[in-house]
Amino acid sequence: FFKVSNAVMCALRGQMHDHLLRLPMAFFEGTKAGQVQARIMGDVDAVQMLTTSALLMLLTDLFSILLMLGFMMYLSWPLTVIGAGSLLVLTMVFRVFDRRLVSAARSGRQCYGRIAEDLQEGVAGIREIKAFVAESRRGEVFARRLRDYAGANLRVGLLGSVSRLASLLVAALG
Repeated sequence: FFKVSNAVMCALRGQMHDHLLRLPMAFFEGTKAGQVQARIMGDVDAVQMLTTSALLMLLTDLFSILLMLGFMMYLSWPLTVIGAGSLLVLTMVFRVFDRRLVSAARSGRQCYGRIAEDLQEGVAGIREIKAFVAESRRGEVFARRLRDYAGANLRVGLLGSVSRLASLLVAALG
């Protein structure tokens, strides 16, 4: 999985870079370099995580579920049918939280992109910042961006935790 995920990560970054080179100048005039950099680096890292840990976990969980269902059917098929009803409830729990998690994660990626923008602009324009004695103002803006990012990450973490707890509760009840 790690070998595949590294190959996917490199291929995606290469394709994104090649795509960037083919975009019209209007795209670059309306898009900050930090946003582009955050997409190429951060979003691809998320894909790599998905291809390694999430896919591996999905396969092992699927195998475990099939093995347990087979064993349960062997012991008592009526109880298995009743217990499988909890899987439907579990699916509904995932649907409730899925949209919120995706939205919160998107917001976090946007905040990350703004941090990358500010950082790149600050480094590229350090002479101007120092010439206009604007270090404290830049620091305040950057600190606000960091707080926004921390808040977005906290929302993702809380939603993920509540989703996992709800799933565990439904599974235990089942």
